[in-house]
Amino acid sequence: MTSETVSLRLTLPLPPGVNNQYVTVGNRRALSKTARAFKQEVKALLL
Repeated sequence: MTSETVSLRLTLPLPPGVNNQYVTVGNRRALSKTARAFKQEVKALLL
């Protein structure tokens, strides 16, 4: 068996800033619409 190095280069969109990733809902923290949209976009690009 030979050992080969395989590399993969991906170009992904920039994620939302940390201050914009979460929102407070009542006493909880949840992903913002922007963060959820980012996750969906990256997921679609990778699958």
